[in-house]
Amino acid sequence: MTKLNEFEVQEILGKGGIGSVYRAKRIIDGQEVALKKVPLARMKSYRRRNGKRIPKEAALLKKVQKVPGVIKLYDFFIANDNFYMVMELIPSAMSLYDYIENDNDLLNVEVRRLFKKIVTTIKGCFEAAVSHKDIKPENILLFRDKSSGQLDIKVIDFGCGERITSYKGTDTGGTRIY
Repeated sequence: MTKLNEFEVQEILGKGGIGSVYRAKRIIDGQEVALKKVPLARMKSYRRRNGKRIPKEAALLKKVQKVPGVIKLYDFFIANDNFYMVMELIPSAMSLYDYIENDNDLLNVEVRRLFKKIVTTIKGCFEAAVSHKDIKPENILLFRDKSSGQLDIKVIDFGCGERITSYKGTDTGGTRIY
């Protein structure tokens, strides 16, 4: 375990094209969180928020926090030449990609319900003037809702996203295969 600011950083949960996500525990109260680490040198775009310059991904994620189905962002900070985002951790979650790769079956009724939730979430982001621009199985987390027992979703990774009002239509972004 490594200490970073007010967190004990535990194991890695996943790696993407730019950053890595770790399981971490906030020292003061023991809350488990997901901690996304992105080297500042890889940060290409920033936004102004309350007079502060913050990476675009955090600014976009802040804009869609009220959209059901979007991962929660608790905080963000800079340390050791890296930008960190402190996000909600869903311990039992796995990406839709991993779920499919592990030969898990979904009933047609579950597929329809989950697809509707994904579309509704993306529509909510659009209504908040944010385009995700990288919807793919790796960026959809699946987990069992504790109260209903049903599979549910969270959309993650807004690193390729754009504010719709500033998007010029010249860059498609995202992952080419999708």
